Amino acid sequence: MNDSSLMLRQIHPSFIKQGQITSQAFRPAHEMGKQGAKNRSIKNQL
Repeated sequence: MNDSSLMLRQIHPSFIKQGQITSQAFRPAHEMGKQGAKNRSIKNQL
């Protein structure tokens, strides 16, 4: 890899709005998993 290397990313079609890629496509997916685990632990306490 060097400065002229082209990097490609596959994204879900829902991350495209009005023909532009949204910033959501560049956020780590594991953050959603952490939030889900947090919500499950709160739900279990109720």
